[in-house]
Amino acid sequence: MTPTFRVLDDGQLQESWFGVPVAFSTQDNFDFIWIKPGLNLVGRQIWVRSWDKPVALKAGRDEKDFKQAAELTYMFPLILRNTLGPALGSRVKLSGSKGEFMLVGRLVDSNAGSMNAKFFVWMGAGSSTATWDMKLVDAISGELVLAVHHRAVSGSALTEVQDKIEKWCRRFAQHLSEAAIH
Repeated sequence: MTPTFRVLDDGQLQESWFGVPVAFSTQDNFDFIWIKPGLNLVGRQIWVRSWDKPVALKAGRDEKDFKQAAELTYMFPLILRNTLGPALGSRVKLSGSKGEFMLVGRLVDSNAGSMNAKFFVWMGAGSSTATWDMKLVDAISGELVLAVHHRAVSGSALTEVQDKIEKWCRRFAQHLSEAAIH
């Protein structure tokens, strides 16, 4: 029987990308998250792969938005490695080329916003956003063990969306450490 995949978050969360229907929950720091019950990463190695090419699931994006999406797609795995390493410590190894698990993601929307509007108008005008999917899969079987869909918003002239992503990655690394290191 073919699984039925949902489309959530105004079309930006396509469950089919994760390969199986996912019992997502929402939590304070995560718009949509699921971790396989009992997942234990102690003594395992995670391959933090380059991200898939960004996809534009929201209409009306321009060249600035596509440029931001390309930059964030390149930077995201680097940010993840830099935040996961300290949080997981020596209990879980990280690699850029191999592992028992693969951590991969993709940007599904990017809006570069307007720095002028953020600076002069305030109140969220000109906000910069990035929305992404991320999954951790068994490198051999392809079994999904973690799924995330999240949006970062930078509405202040004092921060950029990359700052929000770095902050979110630190929270994600801490959450993964607490949930999957037994």
